[in-house]
Amino acid sequence: MAKQYLLTDRQVKEAFCPTGKDFIYLNDGGGLRLRIRPNQTKTWIHRWKVKKTEYNNSLGSYPEVSIKEARELKIKDRLLTKQGKNPALERRLSKYAISDSSRMTFELVAKLWMESNEEWSHTHRERTEALLNNHLKKLKDLPISVIDDQVILNSLLEIQKKGLKGTIPKAKSLINCVFSHAVSEKLIKSNPVILLTGNKKLKKNKV
Repeated sequence: MAKQYLLTDRQVKEAFCPTGKDFIYLNDGGGLRLRIRPNQTKTWIHRWKVKKTEYNNSLGSYPEVSIKEARELKIKDRLLTKQGKNPALERRLSKYAISDSSRMTFELVAKLWMESNEEWSHTHRERTEALLNNHLKKLKDLPISVIDDQVILNSLLEIQKKGLKGTIPKAKSLINCVFSHAVSEKLIKSNPVILLTGNKKLKKNKV
């Protein structure tokens, strides 16, 4: 019979990410893993599959969330999954006391999307967060359900006015990914970024 848990409190406490690696994982079994980054932050990740599709859910950081608490959260995730619910979304909704998708802000969905990409390097994650915080401030607090193609276009044109043409495709790509995630989570029905394809107001960046 396989061992139920693979990690000990001491192993978790003493674990570190070697120099030169973006992150490492320590496996506790049953889909629960501890991700450690170069700055030695430790995050509990629960990984599972539904119909061959893999999902990941952040359960919090160590030592704020102990190994015992992480295991308990993993069990709760399994119960939610059996009910056909997305544990990551349910946890976020509960944390922010959001009762319906109409109150899901762009920033909130963006964070959910970033959390689902646990394989990202630390540098890529920082760049994505900087792009969101520095160039998409007006979108952040808006409910994602009320953001249309015109609102997105206005945000991109503001970047263009600053002469940051190279930032526009990056910002547009980020917005597109966030809305695609919202569609996949059934928070909205369609992705308005598609309507901006070929828009002549957005000037192409000359390399």
